[in-house]
Amino acid sequence: MKSCIPRTILLLLSMLTWLSSRQAYAQTPNGNKRIDSLNKALLTARGDTTRVKILIALSKMTSCSDSTQKMIYAREALKIATDINWDRGIVNADNEIGGTYSFCLKNYPKAIENYQIALKRATQYEDKILQATCLSEIANAYVNSGQNIIALDYYKRSLEIENRSEYQISTLGNMGVIYEDLGDYTHALENYQNSLKVFDRCLASDKNCDKNDSLTLGMLKIKIGEIFMVMSQYDKALESFEDALGMNKSLQNESIEEIALGNLGGVNVIKNDYGKALLYYKKRFGIR
Repeated sequence: MKSCIPRTILLLLSMLTWLSSRQAYAQTPNGNKRIDSLNKALLTARGDTTRVKILIALSKMTSCSDSTQKMIYAREALKIATDINWDRGIVNADNEIGGTYSFCLKNYPKAIENYQIALKRATQYEDKILQATCLSEIANAYVNSGQNIIALDYYKRSLEIENRSEYQISTLGNMGVIYEDLGDYTHALENYQNSLKVFDRCLASDKNCDKNDSLTLGMLKIKIGEIFMVMSQYDKALESFEDALGMNKSLQNESIEEIALGNLGGVNVIKNDYGKALLYYKKRFGIR
């Protein structure tokens, strides 16, 4: 049975949040004020590294609807950073250029080219976090260009050098989506469950882990349930969907509730328990 949840709901979650929050903010009065403030700061900035930081911030804040100006800011930042041989500035500027090609212009070969340049520089000066960021961006661009096998290799390489919980959670989830799209449900389930394990460990030990990240946690549980559905392990699927629904009582995420209820109805139809299925569907659509 086909699920109503988009298969790529987890894929590039942090990237999509990055993009939507930037563009939404940039188009508000506060966003415009921030851009004006940054432009004024640029005129009086002391020191080239400060100018690079401001230019990259301006590029990030500028909407994709003005991708030409967005690119001008990023390229100017790259020029200044290169002139003063500032490694971190060069990497960040190249990543911003790559991001503009990827998110705004949908030119994935050019995005990958710039990400690779940034990766080479980050590797030369041994910044592990920036290396992992570059590897992940390259993987994302390959996913968007339909080259999932190559993307998996870059995700795996990034996991070898980046051990922060939030990074592992999203990357393992992304890999799960790719394996699912490839029809490799065993590895999809393994990666979703490993992502969930990291999330649970994070909640137990890391005060910086956000327990209110209902979208990530809830969707992980739902994706695990969907894999169990495909594998005809319906009791385990029900358990996963019920976990997601129970967790959502305190989090009150409407999307989680609707998807979990719909899937619970679907599993009960498969199990020929039409009474339960009808109850879940009524709740899903607000029918009394």
